[in-house]
Amino acid sequence: ASQTFSYGVHFFNVDSNKLNVVLIVPETSTRRDARDFVSIAFAAGAKSVFLHHGAVAAAFGAGLSSCIVADLGFESSYVVAIDDGMVVAGSRVFLRYGGIHALQVMKTLLSRHCKFASSRECEAVARGLLENSSTFLSDENDTLEVITVKSPDSGEMLRVKCGVGPRVLSVWGVFEPSIFRASGPLLPKRSPGYESGNDSESAFLDMVTEDTSRGARATAARPLGMFPENDGPEGDFLPLEAAVVQCLEKALETRGPGTTTVNDYRKRILSAILLTGGLSDVKGLGPQLQSRVEAALEDTPFANDKVEVLESDSRENDADALAWKGGAIMGHGEFLGDMLVSKAEWKERNVKCFRENAPFYW
Repeated sequence: ASQTFSYGVHFFNVDSNKLNVVLIVPETSTRRDARDFVSIAFAAGAKSVFLHHGAVAAAFGAGLSSCIVADLGFESSYVVAIDDGMVVAGSRVFLRYGGIHALQVMKTLLSRHCKFASSRECEAVARGLLENSSTFLSDENDTLEVITVKSPDSGEMLRVKCGVGPRVLSVWGVFEPSIFRASGPLLPKRSPGYESGNDSESAFLDMVTEDTSRGARATAARPLGMFPENDGPEGDFLPLEAAVVQCLEKALETRGPGTTTVNDYRKRILSAILLTGGLSDVKGLGPQLQSRVEAALEDTPFANDKVEVLESDSRENDADALAWKGGAIMGHGEFLGDMLVSKAEWKERNVKCFRENAPFYW
C-alpha cells in the first residue's frame, strides 16, 4: 500500500508534503486497520488525512446523501443505512458470502460436467462465465451463451458455451444463501465486535495511544467496521432482501429523538437501495432485489413505501468506481478543512485525533 501511494504521488507529479489525502475505509475494516491505513499515508509523506466510510463515499459518488448501500464484495458483503452523509449507527448487517462463493458454485458445476486440463483452467473458465454471462434473469430462454477464455496452461483461446442454468445458479445464492453454503467452506464467523473494551483490538489501541478512558459519546458508540450479531436463525447467511429489511429496522431503532418524523426518516433511507461491489454488475440483480424487498415489506408497517434499487446499468458510473468518485467529491467539500488530521497531530495524539475529528463514531 505504501509503494502504491508513493507511485501515485510520483505519477501525478505532486509534492506529497502539500497533499491532503482522502482515505476511504472499507466497512469491514477494524479500528486497527484504519489506524494502519492512516500510518501508511503519513509514512508516504502525506500532509494531512481525512477518513471516511466506503459506503458513504459510494453514496456520494451516486449523488445520494441518504440511502441503503448493499455492497456485494468478493469475500463478504454488507448492507448499511446512510442518512445525511453518515452511517446510521447499528444499522450494518454483515453477510458471510460474496463473489468468491459464486465462483466456487460455478467451478463445482463445471468440474462435474466438463473435463479441464487442470484446476487452474477450470477456474479461468468459471471466472470468465461469472464475470461476462452470469444473470439473475431465470426466465430467459435457455440459449447458449458463448464466451472466449484464454487457458492459463496452454495459452490457447477456449470457446465456451453455457446454458442459462449454471449462469443463474452460480449467483442465486444471494437470495438463497444455502447454495453458497453447500458449495464449500465459507469465511470464519465474525466476532460480534467491541462491547466491553476487553477485546484484543481495544487492548492494542489502548497500548498505542496510552488512552484507557473514553468520553460518553465514544463509549456508547460501536467502533469502526464492527458488526453486531445478525438476528434470526440464518445469522450471517441472510438472503439479501432480508438483510435490507433488517438494516432498515435497525436504522429505525437507533433514530435519534427529534431528528425527523419516523415516516420521513424511513422513506428517506428507503428511497434508494444502492448496489455496489463486483456481484452488483450481474444482469437482472436490481429488478430481482426490488421485487423481493417489496414482497418482504408486505408483512411490515412499511408495505406502501416506494422502493427503488439503483444498479450500475442505470447510472453513468461503474459500481466499482463509486467510492472513488465519492472520495473525490469529499475532497472538495467545504467541511473538509475542519476534519483534516495533520501529520504533527497524528504523531502527537495518534487515533485520539479521529475520535474528535472523524465524521463518524470512532
